[in-house]
Amino acid sequence: MLTIILIALVVYLLLRGGWKYISAPPAIRAVTDLYKASKLTDGDVRKMARKYVAWMDAKNDLLPDEDPYTQRLYDLSEGFLNRECYHLGVYKTDEINAFACADGSIRVFSGLMDRMADEELLAIIGHEMGHIVHRDALRAMSNACMASAVRHAVSAAGGALGSLTGSALGDLALKLTGAKFSRDQEYAADDYAFRRIIQYGSDPFAVADALDKLAALAASSQNESIAVQLGSMFSTHPDAAGRAARMRTRAGNYVRRQEQS
Repeated sequence: MLTIILIALVVYLLLRGGWKYISAPPAIRAVTDLYKASKLTDGDVRKMARKYVAWMDAKNDLLPDEDPYTQRLYDLSEGFLNRECYHLGVYKTDEINAFACADGSIRVFSGLMDRMADEELLAIIGHEMGHIVHRDALRAMSNACMASAVRHAVSAAGGALGSLTGSALGDLALKLTGAKFSRDQEYAADDYAFRRIIQYGSDPFAVADALDKLAALAASSQNESIAVQLGSMFSTHPDAAGRAARMRTRAGNYVRRQEQS
């Protein structure tokens, strides 16, 4: 650790003195990459997220606005979120998943939509909004950048976005796929979804119902086809059963308070 700190200090001083990156040996260049990537601002990370989402949309089967899946998502979320702040889209795939990105993008997989009632799907959208509002998606993108080839692209190009190649973005996708939200992050996103559901006037038990469905799918994942469809949903969003029980208790308490008031 001390060696890394000393190298980083040397790199910093050399960079301040106008030292040329290209002339450095590989070990020093790697530390330089890390140093420059660590200086990314939130705005830089969001710009990178937009480029990443555009790459993902091109690699996956992003459905057009007029598709029934997309129309269902748009109609369902009308008034639930600001479409200027959150950018919804649907990937046509049997995989059961959804994810949020630091730029406000939320992508829902049609395999998940097929298994969710409208209010349950709304709860999942609310959960992904929570990861954006609480900056979980931004931190995940920043950490994935630091751990991937993107940090080299950022450093070599001398800018926040740089010339991000497909291979660098692919490496970033692998790092993001393996990123797990903590239990506290999951709880906070569930709580955010619950509050939005209540404000919207929807079913207080929608979050718990959606999580119960996901937990049931996880329990049946010994079925090979289900395991494939689940994809990374349960590596990035763990403990659906425990979270469902927690949210069911919260919804029950809310309903009782409403009945007593």
